[in-house]
Formats: sequence, C-alpha cells, structure tokens
Amino acid sequence: MKRLAAGAALITGMLLISAVVMLYWFDWNRVRTPLGDWLSGRLERTLEIRGDLRVEPGLDFGISAADVRLANPGWAGDAPMVAIEQLHIGISLLHLLRGQLMLPTLRLEGPDIELRRLADGTANWALGNARDDDQPRGSIELPQVRDLRVENGKLRIADEVRRLHLAASFSAADDGQQLRWRADGRVNGGPLKLVLHADPLKTLQQDESYRITGALQAADTKLHIDGRFEQPLRLDGLTAKLAASGPNLSTLYRLFGIVLPDTPPFRLAGTLTRTGATLAARQLTGSVGDSDLSGDLAIELNGARPRLEARLRSQNLDFDDLGALVGAPPDTDETASAGQRIQARSLAEEERLLPARTLDLARIRAMDAVVRYRAEAVDAPNLPLRGVRLDLQLEKGVLTLAPLEFELPQGVFRGDIRLDASGPRAHSNLDLRLRRVAMAEVAAAAGVEEAVAGDLHGRIQLSGAGNSARAIAATAQGRIVLAMDAGEVSHLLVEALGLDAGDALGVLVAGDERVMLRCAVLDAPVVDGVARLKPLLVDTSDSVLVGEGQIDLGEERLDLVLKAQPKDLGLAIGSPIQVGGRLRNPQIRLAGGDVAVQIIGAAALGALLTPAAAAMAFVEPGLAQNTNCTPQG
Repeated sequence: MKRLAAGAALITGMLLISAVVMLYWFDWNRVRTPLGDWLSGRLERTLEIRGDLRVEPGLDFGISAADVRLANPGWAGDAPMVAIEQLHIGISLLHLLRGQLMLPTLRLEGPDIELRRLADGTANWALGNARDDDQPRGSIELPQVRDLRVENGKLRIADEVRRLHLAASFSAADDGQQLRWRADGRVNGGPLKLVLHADPLKTLQQDESYRITGALQAADTKLHIDGRFEQPLRLDGLTAKLAASGPNLSTLYRLFGIVLPDTPPFRLAGTLTRTGATLAARQLTGSVGDSDLSGDLAIELNGARPRLEARLRSQNLDFDDLGALVGAPPDTDETASAGQRIQARSLAEEERLLPARTLDLARIRAMDAVVRYRAEAVDAPNLPLRGVRLDLQLEKGVLTLAPLEFELPQGVFRGDIRLDASGPRAHSNLDLRLRRVAMAEVAAAAGVEEAVAGDLHGRIQLSGAGNSARAIAATAQGRIVLAMDAGEVSHLLVEALGLDAGDALGVLVAGDERVMLRCAVLDAPVVDGVARLKPLLVDTSDSVLVGEGQIDLGEERLDLVLKAQPKDLGLAIGSPIQVGGRLRNPQIRLAGGDVAVQIIGAAALGALLTPAAAAMAFVEPGLAQNTNCTPQG
C-alpha cells in the first residue's frame, strides 16, 4: 500500500512538473489571436496583442504581453484608445481559487491613453453602445496590487462636455516604503502637475486604514488633500483635510464634473469625506471674492446625474460677488481673476451692465442641486442691504431661485427666478417684488440724505429666451411697475442729478422747500426687450411730473423726456429733462425749447391717475385701495 501511494505521488508530481514544463515552453503566441478575439467580445471593442505573449507558470503566475492595443470606436478615428508597449500582470493562483483577484505585480511600460468625449456625451471610454451618461456611478472595488510600476505613460483628454483639454506624462512606483504617482503636462493652456503619495501597496488591505496625500495644480487651481481611506480597495471611508484655491469655483466642473457657479477667486479649507456614493466637504471655511464663506456640501454620485446638497453662509457678503451668478464679473477694483478683470474692463468700455457671455447649458444640465445660502450682513455701496437669503434648486437643467430675498432696514425685496436650460435655448422667468421699501434709507445709502422720503412698492415681471443674460434681456416680455403713494421730495434730488434746481423741474421742488409727494408711478409694459413708459407720473402738492419714452433692455439704452407741469398758473415752469445714454452711465440734460409744456387740470390728472391705479393693483391687489394714486370722483 505504501509503495502504491508513493508511486501515485510520484506519477502526480511528474505530471505536474510536465504540465509546468509544457506551460513554460508552450508557444503562447499561437493563442494571441483567439485570446484577443475572446477579450474583444467581452469588451465589445477590438483588442489586439501584436507582440510576444508569454505565461510564467507558478502559484503567482505571470502574463506578459507586448504591443497591446485597445481600439477606439469608429467615430474616434483609427488610432487606438489605449496602447501599451509592455504589459506584465502577476496573478495569485491561491487567491483566484478563493474567488479573489490579487495581483502580486502590475507593470506597464509606455502606456499611451487617449480619452475623448463629444458634446452630446458620446465617449470613447464607454464600451459597447453605452454613452458616458449610462455608466454606473458610486462605489467601485479595486483589485489588490502588491508591486506597481508605470513608466513613460502618456495621457490625452479632449472633453467637449467639460471643455477640458489635457496632455500629460505620468509614472508610478512603489519602493516598498511609499507609493508615488506623478503627472506633468498642460490643461486648457495652463500647467498641470499632480503629486500623489500613499502607503506602500503591500499594506493595502480591504478593511485597513490607508494613508494618502496629494497635491494638484491645474492652471491656477490648486488642491491639496491629506487623509486616510478606511476601505481603500473600494475607495470608500475617506476622511481627509482639504485645501483648495483658484480663480473661479466653476473650474472644478472641468476637472471633476462638479457643477458650481461662476465666482471670483476662492480660497477654502475643510474636511473631505467619502462614504458609499456620497462625497462631501464638511466644515468649509474661507473666502470667495471679498466675501467670507462657510458651511457644508455633499454630492450624491449615484443616479443619472450627481446631486449636490449644500448649506452655506457668509458673515459679510460683498454684494459685487453675487453678480457672478448671472455671469457678471466683479468691478475692476474688486477681488477678481485675470479673466474676470478683462471681462469687467470690456463691460466698462461698452458701458454695459449685462454680459454677453454665453451660458454653459451643458454644465447646468450635468448636475442636480439643492442649495441654501444666507448672508448675515451685506457690503453694498449705495444700497441699504442688511442680509441675503437664497434658496436654489437645479433639476434636469431647470434652475430656480425661490426665494432670492434681500433684507432691508424696512420693507421687503424678494424675487423668484427660473432658468430652463433643458433645451438648446435657455428660457428665463423673473418676478421681483418690492414692498414698503423706505426710500429715505435708499437715499441715505446713495449719499443724498433727505432727498426723498416715502415707501416704494414695485414689481418686475419678465420672461425671455436666449443663451446669455444680454440675449434674454433683448427678448424680454412683461411689465415693470414702481410706485409710491405718499412721501416727500426735496431740491436735493434734482441737484443729485447734476442739474440746477432753479432751472430743472422748478415747479416740482421750489427753492429749499420739501414738497409733499402724493403719488409716483412708473408703469412700463415690455415687448421684445423694449420697456415703453405709459407714462411715468409723479404727482406732488404743487405740480405733476410726466415722463415719456422707452428703455431698450437689450441695448441698455435710455430715451426719456421728463416734463414738470404746474397745477397753478402762479408757479414758474422749469425746463424739461432728457435722459439718454446707457443704463450704466445715463446722460441727463435740460431739453431744448421744442418740448411742449402744458398746465395740468383736474380732468387731465384724473385721466393719468386711472392707469396708475391699475399699475398699483399689478404690484399688489390691495395697494390700489385707499391710495393717493386713485382718481377722486
């Protein structure tokens, strides 16, 4: 029996040795084509092994292949998507028998990778007929690798969705003490540099803490992280210190697909975490432009689109920094990036307020979001603002700000804004309301204290279409109404316009006296981007100011004539005023003698007040009741 067992063992050993020898000496190049065909079928993309194919048998058997190429889809050209000069993979047989993939060695020499994505989302890395939008997001699981070497790597990315163009060389090495990744190149015309250090791969286990530090510079945007993965093979359980700075938060979309608004230069720090499909930045602190910013944000990576949820606040908001939400840059004397300064100078030279910059509709459609923002104090020259409340929702390319609310010393300034970017052309709806805004506070903030007093009411309801703020204004339809039903006005208001109070509107504000303001209404229906006054009416105890003309919102041009008309023959008649130029820089001058001025009688005033009362009702239904702007019959 012992001899039989010994003989069986000897035969088994000889068979194993023979099998190993056969595997070692077998010409594996004979199976290159069928192996490539089998892999091509699995990948639904042609894979070729053009060089030598070798197998090194053993418990950790190795596979070496030269000149490995993974083809591009037909639309991307003839060059391969991935080409590797030399590939060596070591596979642990014992782990494989237990259903685990563990690679004792992974070496790549001369990997050359080209990634491309078209504007419609078609990407060459999406295998088969899938688009990049169809690819699963969230957690992944990596194989264990004990020894990694990457030499002379090249990476090129041309992404029309994110408008990202990158060319870099990269390498990786693990010396048993530390894993090092490095990449150098160019991104969108600026420098690219990535340095990543991590614990040695031999310490990499599924449920053991794994240290990682990294620094990225992409053009003028810089990121630094230092932390640990608790489940490193799933890239899960991350907790890391984060520091980020750059010219504009929107640049993070091009790099990482995170949709954030255009902003002035930022500098932020916080804690970066990843749990499952949730990537979060907690306890953020820092600045955006000249405003401080703090709060938390989280991004859900599963689903058709990433979803951002954020709660942010500022102790002090520089009002100029809010302009970036509509693509308007900060003023040239504010904190701004080089590009924003150029844009600000261009707007100043054009005497424009609204930018012509095209909205990035693809970026708006790339993510859903729910954001709450609060500012405790506001630095707004010429405006008496005390706080800001902003609630933003973004879903399937439709962005709403509801509400956008500004806190005032007295009164309410609240708006609802909707931008539908789900189609090829954006459609916008805006509804702004002012209620009981103290004009004395506004005048004081503007440096003309005591020029005017009373409560201002108003409503601006507009809709338009176009792919820039300027284009939307040029197509606007709707109505603009501003109204006061009681108050006072002084000669200081006229002097603030740069005119002589004795010559201009003399019947409105005589001498140094403060005149009672009974009613003031601006009612301007807007058609095809042009607001036409019907008319502007200011009724005081002594006179009536009537304004006629139009405001071209697309061109931002004024063409108005203001005429003060006496109620009493005993009052002197001042010269009419012409208002022209741009909204950003109005030109105000006394009109020539060809402008007719007439005495206003009670019947004529009643005819003017009738549409004024209707305008008050548009602002708020109850406002037209018991008001000086209602005709007395």
